[in-house]
This record gives sequence, C-alpha cells and structure tokens, in this order.
Amino acid sequence: MSASASRDFLSRTKPEVKVDNDHPFDLDAYISSYSGKTRARRLMHIASCCPSLAPQAYQLAISTLLTMRDPHAYMHAVAAYNQIPGVMQVDQDQAWIDRVRGENQNQREKLEVELRTYQSNMIKESIRMGHRDLGDFFRGIGDSAQAMKHYTKSREFSTTSQHVLEMCLSVLELLMEQESYNQLQNFVYKAESVIDPGTQNADAKGGPRKKPTGQPGLEDSPIVQSKLQVANALGYLGRGSYEQAARAFLQAGTQLGDWSKMITPGDMAVYASLCSLATLSRSAVKSLVLEDEKFRVYLEQEPYMRDILEAYMNSKFKTVLELLERHSARHLLDIHLWPHVQHLTTRIRRRAIILHFQPYATVQLSRMAETFGIPVAELEKEVIGLIQDNEIAARLDSTAKVLKAKNKDQRAELYAKALKVGEEAQAQSRKILWRMKLIQNGLIVHEPKGKLQSTVQSPTQADIRMAD
Repeated sequence: MSASASRDFLSRTKPEVKVDNDHPFDLDAYISSYSGKTRARRLMHIASCCPSLAPQAYQLAISTLLTMRDPHAYMHAVAAYNQIPGVMQVDQDQAWIDRVRGENQNQREKLEVELRTYQSNMIKESIRMGHRDLGDFFRGIGDSAQAMKHYTKSREFSTTSQHVLEMCLSVLELLMEQESYNQLQNFVYKAESVIDPGTQNADAKGGPRKKPTGQPGLEDSPIVQSKLQVANALGYLGRGSYEQAARAFLQAGTQLGDWSKMITPGDMAVYASLCSLATLSRSAVKSLVLEDEKFRVYLEQEPYMRDILEAYMNSKFKTVLELLERHSARHLLDIHLWPHVQHLTTRIRRRAIILHFQPYATVQLSRMAETFGIPVAELEKEVIGLIQDNEIAARLDSTAKVLKAKNKDQRAELYAKALKVGEEAQAQSRKILWRMKLIQNGLIVHEPKGKLQSTVQSPTQADIRMAD
C-alpha cells in the first residue's frame, strides 16, 4: 500500500460506531488495561466515535486527566462532554487548573535553571539528564514539540550506548502517543544501530564499544528488543504496510515492561492477526500465528481472534466474516487500528474468495454468496475487481452468474518446464566437465595438511583455456 493511500486513511472522517447486542463492547473492561496519557487519548477517541458511549468515555477521560498535569487536555475534555445533548453540564475545576498551572510553571523554571547551571559547568552527563528531565516534563504537560526538542538534544551529550537507547525509547513513546507513525522507524533504526555492535556501537579502533563497568546492559534486555519490534510494527501499520506489520508484530517478544499499558497483549493479538489474515498465505498463518508458542500468549487475551483464525484455516469463511462484523466495534474504537479496519476486512474477504475458488473450474455465484453470507450483487462486484487485478484467472458470465476458470495451456507449460530442466542439466554438466579437466591438468589447489576439507578455486576463463 502506498504512502499516499495511508495518508488518505488517516485523513478520513472518524466513523460513527454502533455498540449493541450484535456489536458488543465493554468499555470498562477494555480501558482498564491502559494508564496515563494513552488511557486518556483512547477514551477521547472512543467518545468521538461512539455516541452511545460518549458520556461514559468523557467522564472517565476527565477523571483520568485530573490525575495528570495537562490542564489544556482537561479543559478540552470538559468542553466536549458539555456539548453532548441531554447530559448534565459539569463545571471546570478552576482551582485544580490554577494549581496545576502554577506547579508546572515552577517546575519548568526549576528545570531550566538546573540545565543552565549544568551548561555553565560543562558537565556532559548532567546536561544530558537536564534535557531528558525537561523532555519528560513537557511530555507530561502535553507540549510534544518541546518534549521532542529536548529528547533529541540529549543525544548530543550522550556518552554511552545506553544513553542513546534511553533517548530513542523516550522519543518512541512520545511518537506512539501522538500517532506519528512516519517517524517511528527512524528512531527504531537509531536504537538498533546502537544495540548492534557491528554498526555505530563501535569505538574508534573498529572494535565493539565496551559497556562501562557496572552498567546493567539495557541494550541486552529482551524487553527493549520487544519494544523496538512493537514500535517498528506500529509504524508499518500506521503507514498501511500490513505484511511488514504482521511479521514485525509476530517477531515481538512477550515482555513489554511499562509499554504494556500503551499497547496491551490484546492489542498485539488483534493487530498481528488481522494483518496476517489480510496478507500472509494460509500456511504462514498456521505456522507463524496459530502454532507459534510465543504468540499464543497474546491470543489468549482475545479468544475471538483465535476463533477467526481457526475458521479461516478450516475454510469457514462465512464464520470469519460474521465474527469480523460482530467485533467491528472493538476494532473501530482502537485508536491505532480504526483507519485500517475497512481496508483490512476487504482484503481478508478478497483472499477468502480467492482461496474458495482455487479448487473449482466453474462456480455458481449464488452458491458462493451463500458460502460467504453476502448478497450476490456484492459478491459479483468483488469478483470483477479480483479479475481486473489479475488475482483470479477466470471469466465471469454476468448473465448466468457463473464464474469459470481460464483453461491453462498444459502443453505449453510442459514444454517450458522441460526446457528449464534441460538448461539446468546442461549447466550442471558443464561445471562437472570443468572440474574434471582441472583435475586432469593438476590445477586443483589443496589445503595444507591438518584440514579436513579441500577447496577448489573458481575456474577462470584462462583456466578453462589451459584445460582445453
């Protein structure tokens, strides 16, 4: 999927999500897994998409924001709640706003004075920590631009690989909160280059950079590795690169540390499963998703995703589509997933149609529509699109509503296969003759005694002429 297509998704108007008996969604159970700014942002997203849950979501968001240091976000949530028709109006807690603003101003002045002191003393480690603390402060009050400025500035004063890695992880958390998917991969690469001793993590003499004595080895932590893989996967998802996202999510470990409050195991199960169903082959889905011991930990958090995967593997495509529709509220109310739900669902349905048609020479559209549980007209439109995209080698009889596979020229395929086998055999025979002539003319170079195997120099054109 192109970058422009990804931008189109993100620019779409948010959908109006319906929650009812056919599309269940338990807000309290869902949001209990998150904390901090992630919890507040997800609640605001849910409130903006689902009118039936908006009052409850805004109330939860307001109570969450009152535990934080971002008065602007709090006032925005209160104003949005008061715009809901029929709700009892709530007043802003002006005393809290004034108190937090005063505390923020005092804290900012204190941190800036400390940084200036460190800069005058030219203590690199203290300057780095000063920028880091200011980055954390601005992130807490909702000023992401200033937070990014100070996080990246701390890189100039980093003296160890762990300092650089710490900066990258802080920036990645900020970018994930802001849904800035295009920048995620850049900082993942920077972090990986620090971890990899073969790249930037080397000293001036070309050897690996040594860790300072007593350093806990952050770059060796499996949690750090998992965080980088998740950030990379989320970047792919945000840009609409679903196959890369699927493989990156599936490679992530089971331990995310404090990030489990930003991206829960249930989110991992949903993101990886949907992207896999939309892009990977059935054999890959079986081996990488269903049979993977590591990923099973995530699937246990969302049992319905296992039901979808198993139905897909058993060619119960109607069940797959019904379950996707039933849990569409869960997907559309996810702050990272919602722009891609429609496209992912369409791709899963198209792949299911291709798999269903593969064994047949002729299929009635009415029977296919019954198998998938969709109207014939909708299926016909889908099939026409697949034929035009060369994803199905078939012809559609619109009058009889019959899909017929194109007859392959078996004779031409057999000739092509025979020619290929002949060319491979000829090339192999020529190589054997070269080796025989080299041996006959004593042009083989043997290894010194004591080595178990001998090697053969690649024959050059001069060697071949001498052998001839």
